[in-house]
Amino acid sequence: MCLHTPFKWHAVDHRTATFISSGTNTPGNVYSYDTGHLPAPLKQLPDLHSSYISGYLLDAWVQAHPQITIQGEIVTIRNSPDTAKGDVFLFGVSGTQVYFSGPYKPSDGHHFDDINKVPLDKLFGQTVPVLKRDESTS
Repeated sequence: MCLHTPFKWHAVDHRTATFISSGTNTPGNVYSYDTGHLPAPLKQLPDLHSSYISGYLLDAWVQAHPQITIQGEIVTIRNSPDTAKGDVFLFGVSGTQVYFSGPYKPSDGHHFDDINKVPLDKLFGQTVPVLKRDESTS
């Protein structure tokens, strides 16, 4: 299932939703995230090396769709032969269903040289400002 908005939202299965939820018990912190617990399509990314997860603090939650509250980001790290790459995926909830959207590729931080020096500060939190709705029009 995919909810069509300016962003495509894909439902995750119950098991994946449980892992995503448990990985964000402390919003605002970045944690290493087992790639085996990623949504199925993300597990198939070429050259997948590692992943990270972070939940947003309550005041940073964003409504990108009338029915979905974005609650955080997952960053996947790929180690291709020429360069390392970081892709950002948003995750959110609607009722009891968890969804993900992406990839989003921050211009500063998407490519980097050393797989052992992932620029998490240039990957996390770079997508949300683009998505924030204008509160004056709601």
